[in-house]
Amino acid sequence: MFKPLVTIGSTRWVVPGILLVLIATVPLRGNASKVLPPGGNVNLAPGTTAIAEPSLNGTVVARKAFPFLINPLGMPNVTCAGQLDNMVVRSNQTHLFDFYYRLTGLRGGLGMQFLATTGFGARPLLVDWRADLLPGSAPPVTATRGPAAFPTLTFYFVTATLGQPLKCAAPAGESRWFFVKTGAARFAAAGTTTLNAGLGQAIIRGTFTP
Repeated sequence: MFKPLVTIGSTRWVVPGILLVLIATVPLRGNASKVLPPGGNVNLAPGTTAIAEPSLNGTVVARKAFPFLINPLGMPNVTCAGQLDNMVVRSNQTHLFDFYYRLTGLRGGLGMQFLATTGFGARPLLVDWRADLLPGSAPPVTATRGPAAFPTLTFYFVTATLGQPLKCAAPAGESRWFFVKTGAARFAAAGTTTLNAGLGQAIIRGTFTP
C-alpha cells in the first residue's frame, strides 16, 4: 500500500480506497506553473501551490512506485538506491490529467543529478514543483525540453549555477513532488524515465505519459 500523501490547504487527494486527511494549512502562494516549449529551459523557483493555481486541486487516479538501484562501480559506498513515485492526477477544475514525480527513501553515497522522461511529445506543457505538498526537502531547480524532434523532458536538481545534487544518504533523502501539466484527456503507462546520479543511472520503463 502506498504511503498517503499530505494534503495542504484546500487540496484534497484521493488514492483509490484511501481517503487522505487534511493535516495542515501552509500559507504558501507561489507562482503559476511555467510554460516549457520544445527546446525551452525554465527556472522552477519558487514552485507553485493549489492556492496560486486552483486547477491543481484534483484526484489521484493512478499511482506506481518503482524501486531502483544505481551502482555503477559495484562498490557499496558508490550507490544511489530509492524509489520513484509516479502518479496521475485528474484536475477537479479541468478534468484533464497532470503527471507527478517524486524520489523517496534515497540512500547511498552518490547524489541525484536529474530525472529525464519521455513520452510527452511536442504538445504544450506546463511544469513546476509543489511547494504545498510535503514532505520532501529538495525541489528540482530547472526544467529543460529537447527540440520537437527529440522532446525529452528533464528536471535538474543541480546545474552549473543553481541547486545541489539530491543526496542519496542517511537519513533517507526525499525530493518534493514535481509535475507536468499537459491538457491530456487520457494517459498510459508508456514512458521511459532515467534517473542520473552522476556516475551512473537507472532506466525505468512504464512511467505514466499522455
